[in-house]
Amino acid sequence: MKKPLLDVIFASDKRKNVLLLMQDGPKQMGTLLKSLGTTRTALLPQIRILEEHYLVKHDKDTYELTTVGKLITDEMIPLLDVIDADVEYWGTHKLDFIPLHLLQRIGELKACNLIEVPFHEIFEEDKQFTEKAKKSKSVFTVTSYAFPHFEKILADLIVNNVSISIIIQKNSMENSSVNTSITPRH
Repeated sequence: MKKPLLDVIFASDKRKNVLLLMQDGPKQMGTLLKSLGTTRTALLPQIRILEEHYLVKHDKDTYELTTVGKLITDEMIPLLDVIDADVEYWGTHKLDFIPLHLLQRIGELKACNLIEVPFHEIFEEDKQFTEKAKKSKSVFTVTSYAFPHFEKILADLIVNNVSISIIIQKNSMENSSVNTSITPRH
């Protein structure tokens, strides 16, 4: 019985890395072994699993992605770029308030910065962010809370003709002092 495809790809770093190495073209076994720092005995069973799931094919000692393997790897790379950058963050935070159509596009995120605010500053405005935002054409933000100066910052951005898109947990808006006269989209 075949394994689920996600298990095939992500349950083994060797299999995942083989796919990533072949992204730019066929590789000889020696190249794979050297790049992965492993032995033929350890790698061959992993490659066999990829072959059984039609992700990799080989001719003599050269291995390459199948069409299906290429399609999957092309989709996998942007997602790994985002998630691998800080897997602990993504794995330990509740993301279910983000609309599904946006969550499915998470691989499109580029350089992300995690801003960890000291507890004693949690209700203070991040002046550096606000100043950069005022100079922007548009601001997209995802947050789980609305802090006390949220309304003022939004007003400042509107005055500066900044297009604003906000995703916020529903209960955060219901429990905040922010004027909710703007109709939230669900």
